[in-house]
Amino acid sequence: MKTSNKSILKFANELKNAIADQKIKTILIRGYDDNLKLEATLAVLNDIKNIQKGTIFRSTSIGTIIDTFNRLEIVDNRHLNEIDTFKIFNNLRVDFKAWYHYNDSYFFNNMDFAIFWPINSILSNYQYTSEFISIINESVAKKNIIITFNDNSINLKQIDPYIQKSITLDTDLSEEDKESLKNNWY
Repeated sequence: MKTSNKSILKFANELKNAIADQKIKTILIRGYDDNLKLEATLAVLNDIKNIQKGTIFRSTSIGTIIDTFNRLEIVDNRHLNEIDTFKIFNNLRVDFKAWYHYNDSYFFNNMDFAIFWPINSILSNYQYTSEFISIINESVAKKNIIITFNDNSINLKQIDPYIQKSITLDTDLSEEDKESLKNNWY
């Protein structure tokens, strides 16, 4: 899989515009390259001067998050946990929380953004999906950013009404890549 610079620039511009638009509260990030979606989203946030602090609400084990962030090499401290705040790139300060430990205080603490990633396990369970929708609706973070994981295996119909902007990071997939993805996830 390859992603062209043109695709990344288009994605970055769309995300910057969505963040600048006061009418847009919740943004959905889609695409096939799961790591690139996360890295590109964080890079765009890092470049916006008035975006500095946020929370990444995870729906997977902290070990998976640590592995992903170590592979991306974008955190200045390799000992990720759910207690400390971490510096990402130059400007961003993030903390990590399990999505099911949601508490209103996380969002009333001057958060510029809340990233929900990955969301597949949430959307595969009706009860979790209902709770997730409530969290999105109650969030007072300046922006909610939902990042999909494994787009081939996820149905987003239940959260579509709560999304104000959907942005896709295009990946140039050959037919062979598409077939491989489809075979691996169905």
